[in-house]
Amino acid sequence: MMRANFKATLLSIVRSPSLLFWPLAFPIILSLVFSMMFSGLEQAYRLQPVSVAVVRDANYDKATGFDELLSSVDDDGDEWHVFDVSSVGSVAEAERKVVDGDVSGYICLDADANPSLHLSPRASFSLGSGSLTSAQSVLDSYIRVRSEMEDLAKKDPMLLADPTVLQRFSSDAVSTERLSVTANDPKASVRYYYALLGMAAGIGSVLAMKAIRETQANATALGARRTLAGFPRWRVLVSSTAAAWLASYACLAVGFAFIRFVLGVDFGGREGLALLALGAASLVSSSAGAIFGTFASDSGSGVLTAITCVLSFFAGLYGTYSQQLSDQVAHNLPLLAAANPIRQISQAFYSLMYYDSLEPFAAHCATLLVTALVLGSVAAVRMRRTSYVNL
Repeated sequence: MMRANFKATLLSIVRSPSLLFWPLAFPIILSLVFSMMFSGLEQAYRLQPVSVAVVRDANYDKATGFDELLSSVDDDGDEWHVFDVSSVGSVAEAERKVVDGDVSGYICLDADANPSLHLSPRASFSLGSGSLTSAQSVLDSYIRVRSEMEDLAKKDPMLLADPTVLQRFSSDAVSTERLSVTANDPKASVRYYYALLGMAAGIGSVLAMKAIRETQANATALGARRTLAGFPRWRVLVSSTAAAWLASYACLAVGFAFIRFVLGVDFGGREGLALLALGAASLVSSSAGAIFGTFASDSGSGVLTAITCVLSFFAGLYGTYSQQLSDQVAHNLPLLAAANPIRQISQAFYSLMYYDSLEPFAAHCATLLVTALVLGSVAAVRMRRTSYVNL
């Protein structure tokens, strides 16, 4: 009997295109919107060489070691290629090249041989913050090292004759090393997609709500017939919720496949575990939907959608402010953050992407399963205690 009810409920869901539209189409539509919005976001965090014209005048000739410094950061084969350098004889010539768009800016040295970087307004907007910071750091590093050498010469000029001292200054003038504190390189946009999958799971709760509502004797004629059949209510709840879970999970899996393989969103190479997290996410949403399905009113879908939207805000879906607020709640009120299933779903994917250990992922999945168990228990109590004056 449970198998027959499971099959009948699943077929009823599949044969209702309007019911499947949002759980199936929503993550695909919104992920396409995200893809267009964030197309240039990663570029802003990528190091791009800054094209500059270097004024080689009398001040330049006084800058000891500056020519060697520029050569070291103007190597096309270097991963940390900071400058694309071209030479000019005067500031006026450099400014003309900037106006003509040949270079993004120019470097000139003052009477004390201190270099300064001048960029066009266009370059300030088009270049990423990382590129601008790296370019300025190179010049600041030169000024700092040269100042240290001058101080050292004043205290003990003989030290500058020591090759090991000069080698230390030469090697430490600009030292850039790529480090990563996470399992994968940070990507600013992935958090939005993770939260989107959490919201899509929340929207899938409507499937369970509709499925359970149809079993209520005071809601539909089918529910009245099922009640008269004497079929145990807990079996109706389990089989109907399982059918809704399978339909919701299938919709999420399609959305996940689109996000991962069509849009190329990274999940840290742990796609199998991501699908496991989606299963737990669908179970939570189905359990929540089952609670609302025990009420005869059909307004539950609107309430579920509203709750999903609010919880998605605290999962960081709606922009930088939403993400900052989500992080603050997690830091100051961790129990409240843990009670947000959509944030737990998002963080499960986040932990797969950025943690070497699977312990954080397991903790988020365990929280989701506990939440599903609690919500399912509430739905079972509601289902068992529902009574009817007449059928």
